[in-house]
Amino acid sequence: MSSGSRADSGPDPGEDGGGPGPDAGDGAAGLVLEFHGVPALTAELGGDFGAELEEVRIDLENVRAVGDAAPGDSRTTRDQLRLEWYGGDDDGGEPANNEPVLVTFDQAPPGLYSNVYAELTDYRMQGKVVVETNERDFDIDDSPSTPLAISIPLGGVTLEAGETRHVSIDVSCADAVRETRWDEVGEEDGNLVVDSGSPQIAAVRETMQAAFTYQGGDEVSSGGL
Repeated sequence: MSSGSRADSGPDPGEDGGGPGPDAGDGAAGLVLEFHGVPALTAELGGDFGAELEEVRIDLENVRAVGDAAPGDSRTTRDQLRLEWYGGDDDGGEPANNEPVLVTFDQAPPGLYSNVYAELTDYRMQGKVVVETNERDFDIDDSPSTPLAISIPLGGVTLEAGETRHVSIDVSCADAVRETRWDEVGEEDGNLVVDSGSPQIAAVRETMQAAFTYQGGDEVSSGGL
């Protein structure tokens, strides 16, 4: 599973969308998806249980930008993608990582792009909540038997020939944590754990499907990526 915060392209599978794909013509363009974790971690989420979110990891498959020129083919598809953000240590140890994760499709054909689709196969969130005045560590760890379908409407993003367009997507797991009734969650090894067998998981999965949001104000530049 690959991840990172840099624009990536290359001939290896998964580096530029699952394979080298067809050669781009003279009017080749570039499409860059920027996944931003919001809010920055560590985050005080508040709510009934004073939730604090410290770490987020999300594994996606079949991430694809779809439009009239690219109906989800190899030029605009990434086989696997890991989104990972975390807060730093209070003692000055490991620094926080809140950098956006970039996916570059440098073979993207010019045209109108209407959606980004993906399948969420695994996700994990960790942090702290307060239950009956006691601070408790929590862990949401889920691998759905059927991947969760993610759909991100873009409202019509136009990519011109010879142009590079950055599409910003916010990823927020705050509601999945804040809306969970932590006083009803089971315990495992001293932590409050929500997993695939927990009664709360249906509500968590619903919020995760709504966690991805397209943000306007795309950056556009001419020339190479």
